[in-house]
Amino acid sequence: MYPPPRYLISIIKRLAGLSLKQTSPTHSLFKHLLPAFFCAALSVFALPTHAQSGAFTITQATGWSYASNTLTITANGAYTITMATVGSTTTVDRIVVDSGVTANITLNGVRINRSATANTAAYDITGATVNLTLQGNSTLRSGENRAGLQAPSGATLLIDGSGSLSATGGFASAGIGGYDAAGFRDGGNITINNGTVTATGGYYGAGIGGGNGGNGGTIRINDGTVTATGGNDLGAGIGGGDGGSGGTITIDGGTITATGGNNASGIGGGGSSGSSNGGSGGTITINDGSVTATGGVSGAGIGGSIYGAGGIITIHGGTVTATGGRGGGAGIGGGLSGSDGGTIIIDGGTITATGGSFGGAGIGSGGAESDPSRGASGAITITGNANVTAIGGDTDISYSVGGGAGIGSGASTSAVGIVGVVNTITISTIGTVSATGGTGSTGNGAAIGQGGKNNGPGAGITSWTSPSAQTAIVGNTATFGVTVTPAAGTPLPSLAYQWQESTDGGATFGTVGSAILASYTTVPTTAAMNGYQYRNVLTASNVNSDSTGTITITGTPATLTVTARNATVSVPTTGNEVLIALGVLLAVLGAGALRRKFV
Repeated sequence: MYPPPRYLISIIKRLAGLSLKQTSPTHSLFKHLLPAFFCAALSVFALPTHAQSGAFTITQATGWSYASNTLTITANGAYTITMATVGSTTTVDRIVVDSGVTANITLNGVRINRSATANTAAYDITGATVNLTLQGNSTLRSGENRAGLQAPSGATLLIDGSGSLSATGGFASAGIGGYDAAGFRDGGNITINNGTVTATGGYYGAGIGGGNGGNGGTIRINDGTVTATGGNDLGAGIGGGDGGSGGTITIDGGTITATGGNNASGIGGGGSSGSSNGGSGGTITINDGSVTATGGVSGAGIGGSIYGAGGIITIHGGTVTATGGRGGGAGIGGGLSGSDGGTIIIDGGTITATGGSFGGAGIGSGGAESDPSRGASGAITITGNANVTAIGGDTDISYSVGGGAGIGSGASTSAVGIVGVVNTITISTIGTVSATGGTGSTGNGAAIGQGGKNNGPGAGITSWTSPSAQTAIVGNTATFGVTVTPAAGTPLPSLAYQWQESTDGGATFGTVGSAILASYTTVPTTAAMNGYQYRNVLTASNVNSDSTGTITITGTPATLTVTARNATVSVPTTGNEVLIALGVLLAVLGAGALRRKFV
């Protein structure tokens, strides 16, 4: 708070020195009002101060400094920053929060453009903790090697509010997150609670996450509208910069659109300009929200970049649309020639996953190119109440590449070794699963199993059905059945069936020990069996050429309805029908009486 000016202090002193012995009404009234006047005068100087610092106005008198076109927040506190000149377009002034400071900052319509100055960030919170509230529409553009809103490893950033923010990183840096300097390439601890946030990385930088060579850091989105675009080359939409893993990414809500740059994922790993060091997906968890993720060329929609594995991907809910980049990225899983699709668990939500052209799996691995050691499906589990549509990527007829599996591995052009390896695929959901293999010039992908190979289609399963409901009269049996069509590829899988029965409405299932065929006939039914449920567990093993790989599908349960043996006879109750029935009855009784009389 600024002290009162000296002239005001002088005036107050003179007023206070007036003789209070005067008895006129005017003087008496002044005597009573003087204390109130004094307090009011002082309170004027206790109001928040709107101080101008260069191109900005800041509502705090202390805790900051301004020099060389830089507003620096030097102390903990709450600050609101606006443009000093109403209607101004942009400024080259910038904002820095000192390392170690914890500040609540409201950004209201601030527009900073430092894109013409290398190594200069528009807004830098390196080492600080900032709770950023958005009002109005703000834009931040940084120069080469600096992030638009610079929040690298060691910084904590929380974004909230009803306004919007557009942050654009310079070359080799993220839109929001890390930048191209040793020790600061990884993204920091970044949380978005609300607002409209648009983040665009520079070349090699993520939209939100890592700079050149940096991992994504810890990123959580709880709500808001978020659009994140990786740099034109190698930056993930949300996740790693060039060669960086996705870090730890959690989405709990909001509307998110994430698009990777060339060779990078939409959400997950950053790309690679080399031959083996692409970023893996990291740890990605989606609990809710509307998520649209599109990989750049050869990158997964959600998961790894080119040469990057899928990482650990868990989807519990929400509406998720994931599309692999053309050039063999999986919809969900690995990028082109990634080691595998990772560990993928889907137990809720509505998911549509489409592999990129040139043989990416819908869910699983990217295409394997010619390296037989790459492109394994990974461990894939679909359970709970998930509704999943998985479509393998097609390949143009002019290229010698197969189609990707719907769920499983991508296509391979290898002529030797084990190609399109299937690890473990488990499907057991009360929702729906639809899987379609992609088409390719050298072979189509299986619906579940391998992608197409250079010498034919992939092995696995093309189609399967769950049992249908059955009705039986007490004492009779009922027969349930499933149909499985193996894919055309070799080797043909070994198929094993196991039927299970539920006596408690589907809450629990027990194994029917002797029921190991494609169909199952119950014991003679009893009335107590009404409402029992039956399902089949299919195991397809030996999917790969080395006799490994397992696909397990637990079908949707079918219900048994048991009816009584004796049919119910209804007695007519309408007038004419009753009379006719009575007449027939009397006739029968009369005939009987006549026979007894003459015997």
